[in-house]
Amino acid sequence: MSMPNEEVSIMSVRPKTVRRLAILSAATLVTVGSVGFFWHRERQRGFEEIESARRTGFDALQKGEAETAIADLRKYITAHPDDVQALFALAQARVSVPQPNNAHLGETRQLLLQVLSLDAAHVEARRQLMSLYARARFSKELQEQAETMLTQMTVRMEDASRF
Repeated sequence: MSMPNEEVSIMSVRPKTVRRLAILSAATLVTVGSVGFFWHRERQRGFEEIESARRTGFDALQKGEAETAIADLRKYITAHPDDVQALFALAQARVSVPQPNNAHLGETRQLLLQVLSLDAAHVEARRQLMSLYARARFSKELQEQAETMLTQMTVRMEDASRF
């Protein structure tokens, strides 16, 4: 019971409650910090794993291990769909591993078209696409690619002659 002359503070909190709140706040900060740290570390591992997939994919392609290259490069391209070199390497690997009904040729075509959509001046991709069209007897598409390549070469020659 309080006495009439005694001043009562609205914010009076017992020391034990203050201590409990401090411990709870500290525990919350430690928990949030730990979760953030582990999340960041796992995310970093994921980036490293993806970058490693690119390296191992290129290495496998150089060694002639096309199936390994396909698996690794696909993993990398999922995260980096605009990497022209990796897409082209995947196309090279893909064409060398036959599938029923020549499904590998359709996938290779799509990859080469993707390379060319990102880099229209990629001569080797255009050359391989033309070879693929010739192999599949797609004369209209072959002619279109040949005309595009000739136009690009003409433009380059004109640009070079200006210097």
